[in-house]
Amino acid sequence: MYLNLGYRECGVSIGNSGKFNGFRINAFDENVFRINGVNIIIAGINPFYGYPRTATVNGLNIGVLMIYDKRSNGISIAGLGSRIDSINGVAIAPLFVSGEKINGLVIAGIGTFGVDLNGIFVAGVSVGFWPKGIINKVNRIRGITLATMGVSAHSLDGLSMVI
Repeated sequence: MYLNLGYRECGVSIGNSGKFNGFRINAFDENVFRINGVNIIIAGINPFYGYPRTATVNGLNIGVLMIYDKRSNGISIAGLGSRIDSINGVAIAPLFVSGEKINGLVIAGIGTFGVDLNGIFVAGVSVGFWPKGIINKVNRIRGITLATMGVSAHSLDGLSMVI
């Protein structure tokens, strides 16, 4: 259910619009295909439906609590953390940023985790290291990493600093 103010799929949307261009705000996402513009989601995890994921967000993606998407192109800012399969751009969260493939700049309070990391990664605790079973493997980190406790990957190309 949603309310669109504008023309067709453009303008301002309040609610769960599946495709939209412009400014969109919603509490929980379900069956969302593509959002272009500014997307504000209150909680990325829907307590009634589990973990529905937005397919693609292009632009500014703000999660008041959490972001749980398939693809984010642009800037993603989460209140707690984010789990996005493919990140292209900037991702910021006070707890964690995780994804399968991350390209760009990531700033996370605790850690950054993923399979293929390319870019600049700054984390309060670790980049790439997480207890076995939660994230099975970090294959490759290419770029610059900065963490306080550790940096871990099967292949590490670039500059890594643990302070």
